[in-house]
Amino acid sequence: MWLKKDEDDKTLKLYKQEFEEQKACKLFKDISELHGFWKRFSEYGSHTNLNALTERFGIERTTTHLEYKCNYTGSKPDILAPALFEMISVFHLMEMALFGVCESRLRLDLHIPTMRQNFGREKERVRHHIIETFKLKPPSL
Repeated sequence: MWLKKDEDDKTLKLYKQEFEEQKACKLFKDISELHGFWKRFSEYGSHTNLNALTERFGIERTTTHLEYKCNYTGSKPDILAPALFEMISVFHLMEMALFGVCESRLRLDLHIPTMRQNFGREKERVRHHIIETFKLKPPSL
């Protein structure tokens, strides 16, 4: 179904029901923000597809050559830095969800609150650095 989703409206609708709607109410129940990241990563990150490749495709022209390039990893800094920050945001959401499930045991470790606060502060510092460096519109969190 995933491979055929772009063939027609019927298969696209079936794909969305299975991979978006069903995941939202089963796997991502009560963590809709993480579901939003998952949908975006499914299209532009983890799966090789047309959407993921078009942002990484480029043409360099000189007076004598025409060179087609595909930066599969998104290695251009203006693409890679925001993508990595988005991954950090996902890690933060996952940590909060996992901590919520295991809080009764994890709160016994006196170092965890400090580690969680430090992570939150560092995430914000990195976010501001990326915004300033690449002159980006702040990402929605």
